[in-house]
Amino acid sequence: MPDRPLTDRFLALAEVKQKVGLGHSNIYRMMADGRFPAARRVGEKAVRWLESELDAWMQACPKAGIEVGIEGEDPISDHIKSTH
Repeated sequence: MPDRPLTDRFLALAEVKQKVGLGHSNIYRMMADGRFPAARRVGEKAVRWLESELDAWMQACPKAGIEVGIEGEDPISDHIKSTH
């Protein structure tokens, strides 16, 4: 049996959406593509996600790759200001 934290728990879709910051359409699309943890069937019409698998997926997501320039510069804010 795989090692899982003792505090591992099942999360409903609403909790998953809040935890990962994605909507249900994106979650199910990414699940179908194999890019998001699969839901577990826990009842005839109920599915849940293991929190530990979501945590691992979040940790495995690549960093955005935004580089900070000289100290005090904020490339994101500078970009927003220059486009408005």
